Amino acid sequence: MFLADILMIMVISGIFVSRLQIVDTRSELMALTVLLGLGIKSLFLFLLIVFKIQPALGWQLILTAGTLLAYLLWLWSQSKLFSSVVLKFKSERFLHTKTFKILGALFTLGIACAIYFPITGADGIWYHVKGMVYFHEARFDSERIISQFRQYPPMIGLLYAWLISGGIEQLPIIFPVLYFCLLIVVFHRLWGHLENSHTAALGTLVLGTTPYLWWHSFLPFLDWTAGVFYAVGILYWFSLVKNFLDPAASLVMKQNRSLALLSGFFFGLASWTRPEFFLYSILPFFLLVCAFDRQEKFLSERNPIIIRFAMAAFTLPSLWFLILLNFNGPLDTTFKQLIMGCVCLWIGLGLVLFRVVRFSPRASTLIGAFAVVICLAGLFIIPLQDFSPWTMLAVRFFRLFAVQIFFAGTVFLFVFIFIEKLRQLPLAEKNLGILLLLFILMQALVYAYSGLKWPTLSHYIENTFFHPGNSINLSDTRGTLAIYPAFVFFIFCFNSIRNGIESGRVRRFLFIIIGVNLVIITAMFAGPRVKFIADNLGKSYEERAENSGPSDMPNQFAKTYRVAHQLKKHVVSGQFLLLPPGNREGSFRSVMTQVLFSQRISFADDSKLRQSLEERTSSVYVVSKFNDKAKSCNELERVVLGETGFILCKLDKF
Repeated sequence: MFLADILMIMVISGIFVSRLQIVDTRSELMALTVLLGLGIKSLFLFLLIVFKIQPALGWQLILTAGTLLAYLLWLWSQSKLFSSVVLKFKSERFLHTKTFKILGALFTLGIACAIYFPITGADGIWYHVKGMVYFHEARFDSERIISQFRQYPPMIGLLYAWLISGGIEQLPIIFPVLYFCLLIVVFHRLWGHLENSHTAALGTLVLGTTPYLWWHSFLPFLDWTAGVFYAVGILYWFSLVKNFLDPAASLVMKQNRSLALLSGFFFGLASWTRPEFFLYSILPFFLLVCAFDRQEKFLSERNPIIIRFAMAAFTLPSLWFLILLNFNGPLDTTFKQLIMGCVCLWIGLGLVLFRVVRFSPRASTLIGAFAVVICLAGLFIIPLQDFSPWTMLAVRFFRLFAVQIFFAGTVFLFVFIFIEKLRQLPLAEKNLGILLLLFILMQALVYAYSGLKWPTLSHYIENTFFHPGNSINLSDTRGTLAIYPAFVFFIFCFNSIRNGIESGRVRRFLFIIIGVNLVIITAMFAGPRVKFIADNLGKSYEERAENSGPSDMPNQFAKTYRVAHQLKKHVVSGQFLLLPPGNREGSFRSVMTQVLFSQRISFADDSKLRQSLEERTSSVYVVSKFNDKAKSCNELERVVLGETGFILCKLDKF
């Protein structure tokens, strides 16, 4: 049944992509089919949960089959059923290159890591819990999820719920798939723009071997998924902008609407995954409107394209904001600000469509410059308690540039920015460069609101250069994932790259970058993980969660998992289990909720603990340290939880 559901989703997505008439190779068609299919599937599960229907596989099949049937009937009524699929494709190049073999090996290794390693990362555990809540409880506001993660957009939780419904335990399996789809899209977008498959293959290889990018391709975090969708959105947005700015563009005008819809949908999926990407998605919208309004003559396609782009990009995050407004608890200030921004954006869209607001060349330049000034000023004026202004400013500027070192050899592509004559770039490529710059500044402003992890600049320098493991996974570092695919694409548009590759000088430099990337991947990530898998091959999935983990991602919850698994063996379904406070160091609450999800558990610091105890229908069992002498504990019903140092006992009174 699960495979049938996948097949129908892929058919819906594949027909939709083929009808857009913007891809001419089978591999790019398949990559887009998978990426859009994941988005469509998440929307289907979202609708089921909105109507309080548990997303069991049967209900999913009914919804998917009904949608497919309705879609086919609509195409048949429009006499477009048999014209929906493009049958003429160019010959494949990517699948027959050495690039494919190298990246295919990295993809296979990523799949192995995603299958073997359980979800034990701090944030990843809560996304797993979120998926279980969505599937079992069919609700978005469950108090089993802490407030911060409960309010985060639902994309990963919905995809996890889908995999859980199919009985799949290795939930991160979807992330390496995103990696390979991204690389296929990057190759074909480069090939289509440069009209040189060898240069496109080299650019794709540089991107695919970027250590930080490959490492995240199997880690269970939001940033990778949001980054993939945003990067793919940028690539098709670039094709759209190029199409009406460059008179020699190869695409015909009727494809602009398809590109607007496709790129907008990917920006929407990025915002459907991480909240700050809603702000980042405003940037391409603003530049798109400016590109239209800079034209001397009014283009009849202006409003249809803007409407399609905006509806595709902003509908999904708007739906989630509506869900948040119906939550019982208070909303975080950040989400209140995002909701207000969303309302203003829809008002602004109306003003743009009616041409009440029009960005002339001079106005768009002034607004762009003003946006840059605002972002830079935000680094100065956004205060943080307990930190001096100079420390705050120094750390923010340091992090703005220092996070790039984690992208290893690929970061040296910045050299070409100083070599290339940027003023001579075509207008479409200038727009892409402006988008990348605005993204970096917007990201710096967004993370200026968050607190500092360490109190001084020297701590940041030490933890970046001498103990990089402490800062390699900070939020601002992970957020940069979204920009690197588009950055590599932008650099490979330079004449200095294309001409240099032909002469051999630049080719050698790029091969050095690729070599450095592969050495770092092997030494820091792939090697230790392969060794860890070989040393622990015979262990069960639960035993792997109790292990120390690989050196690149140590398991800080190993002992907590041992306690949780012991409890799972001794607790009978339906028993009321009282656990120590869940706010202790190490996120005790997240692991216990993940492992004991099917049990009735409460924590000593729960605000509604008294109410839960009064409503219970069974005896109360409490977990405490072995040396603690709880007077209310029944000594006859006391169980030692292995060698964890904890005991489980029945409470006579409370």
